[in-house]
Amino acid sequence: MADPAHEHHTAGFALTQQGDLEGAKRELEASVRLDPTAALAHMNLGWVLEELGSRKDAEEAYRAAITIEPDFYEAHVNLGILYLDQNEFERARRCFLTALEHRPDMADVYGMLSYLYSQMENWQESAEACRQVLRLDPKSYKAFYWLGLLILNWADRRRR
Repeated sequence: MADPAHEHHTAGFALTQQGDLEGAKRELEASVRLDPTAALAHMNLGWVLEELGSRKDAEEAYRAAITIEPDFYEAHVNLGILYLDQNEFERARRCFLTALEHRPDMADVYGMLSYLYSQMENWQESAEACRQVLRLDPKSYKAFYWLGLLILNWADRRRR
């Protein structure tokens, strides 16, 4: 017998891929209604809601995913990005650090931390996070990008 919650989740994901975010939202909302314990459906719903500009609802969906599955790395990262986009730096920092507790090998999250720390004008932590990116992935073009952002932000702030 087919699982209706899973079918709605699959349909929502497919609609996301096709760019139909309103349709995806309806399907993913149906999925979490039918199976409120589906952490992945909550996280995907959060992403769709964020893309649609419903940041408060997206935050609730990401938090639901984390409540269901506390070590859900991607949900912590997505919530951190949501906070970073809203300049809620301390909340974003906590999300990224929690994600790294679960997956300390993720260079991209260190890169996001580097950018975050530069926005907080914490140059030493920003540089350290960049070093972690390079330690994990010495050929990372993203690390050089983040290092460039760090230098530009630092120089810009010094000129003020």
